[in-house]
Amino acid sequence: MLNPLLYKTLVKLFGKVVIANEGQHAHVVEDRTKISHWTIPPDYSHGEQYRVNCPFCGDHKKHLYISYLSYARPVLDGRTLAVGPLRCQCFKSNCTAMRENRDYLEGLIGRQQLAMDALDEDAPSIICDLVDDEPEQTYKVSNDITLEGFRTWVPDYAPVDENTPQEIIEYLNSRRVTQDDVDWMHIGWGPIKSPRSGTYLNSGFPWIIFPIINNGKLMGVQARCLPQHLKEKGIKYWLHPGCRKSTVVANLDVARQLGVGVICEGVFDLLSIGKPGICCFGHTPSEAQRRLIATFSQCMLWCPDTDVTAKLNPIGIAQKICMQWNSLGIFPQGAHVIQLPKKDAGEMTREEIWTTIIEQVPEQTRDFLLRTIIPKL
Repeated sequence: MLNPLLYKTLVKLFGKVVIANEGQHAHVVEDRTKISHWTIPPDYSHGEQYRVNCPFCGDHKKHLYISYLSYARPVLDGRTLAVGPLRCQCFKSNCTAMRENRDYLEGLIGRQQLAMDALDEDAPSIICDLVDDEPEQTYKVSNDITLEGFRTWVPDYAPVDENTPQEIIEYLNSRRVTQDDVDWMHIGWGPIKSPRSGTYLNSGFPWIIFPIINNGKLMGVQARCLPQHLKEKGIKYWLHPGCRKSTVVANLDVARQLGVGVICEGVFDLLSIGKPGICCFGHTPSEAQRRLIATFSQCMLWCPDTDVTAKLNPIGIAQKICMQWNSLGIFPQGAHVIQLPKKDAGEMTREEIWTTIIEQVPEQTRDFLLRTIIPKL
């Protein structure tokens, strides 16, 4: 644990605190425009995080992440930098983007440290390693798209075949996943052993495993726990800690061969869409993900979740980014937001999704999709 004082404060405030990326330092770089100031580039590791239930959105799955560098002084190459602000984000509803919510949270932490007689303590100085332009790989994993490569990420990975447990097959069937989908996504199954602790997650029950391949390299693995094995407060989706989620796009290579991508949030949304589907693991692609998306040669479609709230509007986010892409002329057939009749693509059949797409895109794009993409689904 890198910031015991902050962790202890959060335990007093929130009870259970989950440590993510334990022991990992953030990629801190000095901001030379300000004296002793620093920042974390958006596409690099943010290091150890403390996960708690967000007090603003009724969160029960600890979607509020608080950086270990909050209220700390990074020490970089022997130089002690300025005390950092509260660094946090709610990944459920983006609650902490609102200034009044951040002010409230800062007040909570400050009052708790005052009650602990810790408010007057010096901000902890935390030595941060110097990092090269590319983040250091912590885990001994392979980029090879082979069975042996997959098993460097998940040692118990097995391909979905005639030996796969019936419960795995039944769940895939319930999500309308075909054998063809299994093949182009390299879907596997197996128990998940934590690379950090060496213990099996969710009592060693089998998970569905999705390799993440970008630019001909295996860049990570995500796994989905079967509903019947998901305990209260258990892990539904697991991402290997060696995978930098904000820098990868699931199914990038297969979709890019078609020249058309269909952006969605989750891997089962992607599978409902078919081979043009790409997944960014959230509602807002990072800058690194946008650079990958910009490599598509013809067209970009976006099927955002439709559960718009006062605090989060995935459709508005998609419309804004597509407008930027169109203003730059990145895609010859344009970038278009598709408003689905259901919550997300995962709740629809492939035929329903593409019927909706064809109905909503401009005529020129419609003709292009009917000619080049629909026959390949």
